[in-house]
Amino acid sequence: MGENVPEDLVLKNILAKWGIAFRTVRGDMPISGSPGRSLRRFVVEDQSGSLFVLEKISLHQLSRRKEAGAVLAELMSRGLSAVQPYLPSESGEHFIRDGRDLYQIRHYVQGIELVRPGYIFDERRGIALADFLTRLKKAATPGLPLKDTSPFSVFAFIDDLKRKMRRFDADVLGELDDIIGFLNKNFREIHDRAPVVFCHGDFHPLNIVWSKDGIAAVIDWEFMGMKPDFYDVANMIGCVGFEDPDGLVGGLIRRFLATLYRESFLSAPSRKHLPEAVLASRLIWLSVWLAEKDRQMIELEVRYLKLISENIADLRYSWGTEF
Repeated sequence: MGENVPEDLVLKNILAKWGIAFRTVRGDMPISGSPGRSLRRFVVEDQSGSLFVLEKISLHQLSRRKEAGAVLAELMSRGLSAVQPYLPSESGEHFIRDGRDLYQIRHYVQGIELVRPGYIFDERRGIALADFLTRLKKAATPGLPLKDTSPFSVFAFIDDLKRKMRRFDADVLGELDDIIGFLNKNFREIHDRAPVVFCHGDFHPLNIVWSKDGIAAVIDWEFMGMKPDFYDVANMIGCVGFEDPDGLVGGLIRRFLATLYRESFLSAPSRKHLPEAVLASRLIWLSVWLAEKDRQMIELEVRYLKLISENIADLRYSWGTEF
C-alpha cells in the first residue's frame, strides 16, 4: 500500500472508488478459501456495518479476474445467488487501480467452520453440493461472457505434465507410468467424446462458505471454464477422498452422486468411467505439489493415485450400479 501513508487512509481511498465508506479492518473475521489466490486480503467494515472482502491482486491475475467478475455477475443475474460476484466500481469495472496496485471487492459471507474430516460422511452436504452443480449447469446455458470457449483437455495437461516429469521428476514419473498408461488406454477416448459444460474448475468443500442449512457461497472461480462434464464431479470426489480415503465411499459422496444421477447430470460414458476421471483429476493436483516441490504432498498424492487405480472396479460399483 502507499509508502508512509497510514493503511486506514489508503483503504479509505480505495473503498471510496466503490462508493463504500470505510470504517475499519475486521481482523477477527475468518476468510474462506486459499489465501494464495491474492497478494493480500482483508475483511473491511463500512460505516453502516456491512462487511466486504477486499483483495489485492497481481497484474497477471487481472484479465482472468475481470472475466470472472463478468461471468459471476451474469450467473447471479440468472438466479444463481450463491456465486458472490465481485462488485463493480463506480466506473463499472470489476476492479480498481490505486497507483500500481489492483483491487477487487465482494460482499463478505459469514459461514460456519467445516469440521474435518468428519464432514466426508455428511450426506446433507453431498446433496447441497450436487444441487449447486445442477443449478450451475442450468444457469450457464446458454453461453456466458467467456473470452475462451475452447474446452480444457485433461489429457493435454497430463501429456505436458509427463514431459515435465521426464525432465525434472523422473522418479515420480516412473512410479506413475502404469497409471498414465492405463488412463491413455482406457479413458482418453471417453474424455475426448465427453460433453463440454461450464465448470467451476476447483469445486470442492473447502471452496464453499457453508451455512447451517447448506451452501452460503461458492468462492475461488479462477479456474472456471469449459471442461468435460465430469470435471467438477471428479475433482470434488477426489478432494474428499484425499481428506480421508474412507470418504470415497462415505455418505457425502454417495448422496452427491445419487442426487446428480437423478438429474442425469453426467453422460452415460462419463458416469461409467468416473473412477478414471477422478484418477486423471488427481494428476492435476500432483502437478501443484511438484511445482511447489512439496515432497510430503507428492508422496501422499502418489500413494492416493495408486489406491484409486488399484480399486477402480470397486469404486465403479460403489459409484454406479447401486443408484
